[in-house]
Amino acid sequence: MFSKLVSQGSSFVMEGVKNLIVKKYNLPITKIVSDIYESHCGGSTSVDVSKTYKLFDPKLSPSVSTSYPSSNPPLGSSNISSVVVFMLGAGNYIEYENLVQYGASSRKGSMGNGVKVIYATSALANASEFLAQLRQLGEEIKT
Repeated sequence: MFSKLVSQGSSFVMEGVKNLIVKKYNLPITKIVSDIYESHCGGSTSVDVSKTYKLFDPKLSPSVSTSYPSSNPPLGSSNISSVVVFMLGAGNYIEYENLVQYGASSRKGSMGNGVKVIYATSALANASEFLAQLRQLGEEIKT
């Protein structure tokens, strides 16, 4: 009986410790950027980036750039120092922060400082604007 109590108590303690450990969680936009970045640097991804996303590399000539999404990245293109993410529609600070954390941790060993992330969006609401949008949505749902 005592051993059963000790084993159950230790399992509760282990569950508590697991909850204290910070989990690395990537938002959907960060997963997309990660897939594109990894495929561009020669890594393996779960999606076929060339069929799912359109990539534009300003350092490539126009003839290579048009065939690039359907072919492998050219040699030497793995030296990515910055990534620009532009969201059509609403963006938020949490997405930005998640992307910055990903950029800081990606390829840190080989590049030193990770990847600089530039995040832009066509609409970014402050707290009062966001609440006004929610209020308007609530009124539209009622009618």
